Amino acid sequence: GWKLTLSQNIAIGMGPEFRPMLRFYVTGGQVDNEHTAKVNGTQDQQLDSLNVGGMFEAWF
Repeated sequence: GWKLTLSQNIAIGMGPEFRPMLRFYVTGGQVDNEHTAKVNGTQDQQLDSLNVGGMFEAWF
């Protein structure tokens, strides 16, 4: 399988090392169960995956 993640970070302050920070991301990829199929004797399947999210980070 493979995975690709794109993210955008928005720092609420001056500079990249300052917090708080708001982060948005999109992750897409293709997963398979090739290893599980070999162990369980089942059919191998490939599944597409897409995740979208946001995160707020703050240091105290």
